[in-house]
Amino acid sequence: MTGPDEGGDPAWYCTRLMIWLSGGKAVRITPSRGYAIAALSGVVFGGGADINPVRYHDTLLETIKTESKKVPRFDFKFIVSIFLWLTRRIFSVKSSRASLDIKRDELEFALLKDCVAKHLPVLGICRGGQLINVFFGGTLYQTISSFYTETPQLRTVRPRKKITIEPGTLLARILKRTQTKVNSLHDQAVKDIGEGLKISAREPNGVVQAIEHQTHPFLIGVQWHPEFMPQFKIQRRFFRSLIKAASLKTP
Repeated sequence: MTGPDEGGDPAWYCTRLMIWLSGGKAVRITPSRGYAIAALSGVVFGGGADINPVRYHDTLLETIKTESKKVPRFDFKFIVSIFLWLTRRIFSVKSSRASLDIKRDELEFALLKDCVAKHLPVLGICRGGQLINVFFGGTLYQTISSFYTETPQLRTVRPRKKITIEPGTLLARILKRTQTKVNSLHDQAVKDIGEGLKISAREPNGVVQAIEHQTHPFLIGVQWHPEFMPQFKIQRRFFRSLIKAASLKTP
């Protein structure tokens, strides 16, 4: 799994747990922790800092990020969600400016190039899904606030956002359904789709929630964070599917 040199611990440990529960072994890759492509069977590109907009021929915008309040529901899954949310908040590296990580961009674009060349299975999460789109020549909305004029822009680790999944896609095969609810922690999203990719899920307002490659056997990016929902069986399917695909590529 890829991540930043500073911060990212909650995502790393949650993803590591999901991969372990699925029968795999996770290795942490950051700009200061290199990788040997020959030792990898698959890669999770994790969430985090915004991708440098220069990569998709745009200029950096400053955005104001807000959070919506949710009414508590005291059940087991809610308690797990609150714990993960608090952990993420405590250990996140915060900035008052738009967040970029140039060294991480360089690392991940090079790693994704290696994955594509070797046909390794890839799961992109939030930033990771956006990275996939930009790698293939797509663009991003640096802010998606204009899509939420009639409905709130949710920020929650709980599955509260409804999405529709395109039938016959890899995503539909993984989740075994064409509608579901996901969590929402993002402020950016796919704009123009990259070459060779297709959109596999959207919100009702049109915001892209998942993309996948049209010919690669397992190259998918999702806008939400399945690693922060280990209490939901449907989200664990991502990592079981990844491990199953990776088992065919074991070095």
